[in-house]
Amino acid sequence: FSSRRRHTRSLCDWSSDVCSSDLQNTHGKVEVVTARKYLLENVNLVWTSTFYLQERLSQQISQTNFICGGYPPYLESLIASRKFFSQFNFTRNQQSKKIIFGYMGSKGHQKDLEKIAPSIKAILQHFPQTHFQTFGTIMMPDELKSFGDRISSHKVISNYRKFLGYLYNLDWKFGLAPLENTEFNRCKTPVKYLEYTACNIPTLASNVVVYNQFHDNQEIMLVEDDQWYNKIQIGRAHV
Repeated sequence: FSSRRRHTRSLCDWSSDVCSSDLQNTHGKVEVVTARKYLLENVNLVWTSTFYLQERLSQQISQTNFICGGYPPYLESLIASRKFFSQFNFTRNQQSKKIIFGYMGSKGHQKDLEKIAPSIKAILQHFPQTHFQTFGTIMMPDELKSFGDRISSHKVISNYRKFLGYLYNLDWKFGLAPLENTEFNRCKTPVKYLEYTACNIPTLASNVVVYNQFHDNQEIMLVEDDQWYNKIQIGRAHV
């Protein structure tokens, strides 16, 4: 494979450090890492998620054509226009006075959710009208399972259009985006924030480079590690 040899132009959207120890621990076969490098070196342009990742990759591969876009180009239309939902006739359920917030994500971020589970538990204990949900392959933390019907999980939906419609229809008052400040995570896209925002869900996110490129007037509240309880309380008070 080489698009350059075929005289075609190609772009690779990338959001992981090829040689990161975190990545290699999970997908670290030599042939896989070699294939990744070959791909990145033989496309015309590499679209990176963060400047940090761009700097990392430029030290590892013989590629000089980079652009940092912050997030994949196909997501821009979702953020720029809320008309996405009306064209597919997605409508929100008229919820009761319950205050529902949640976490949407994959099981690969289980540690991130587990880290803030004590704060979520305290919120559920102190505010009986509050409910918590998960959406995706992420598992409900064990310490939250004692809350019975005040917690629930929604299974992953593979069709992207239907996935966004389902998330929109959950009508969460806000969505959580905790993220450990690791080398691997500093290369990630802010896709969780973007998808929440596209679904008209304000975001509470860790104050890390992935999310602190956005500001308070962009439907996001940044959270330090020891602030999750207080910021969730503020979030529920403003619904």
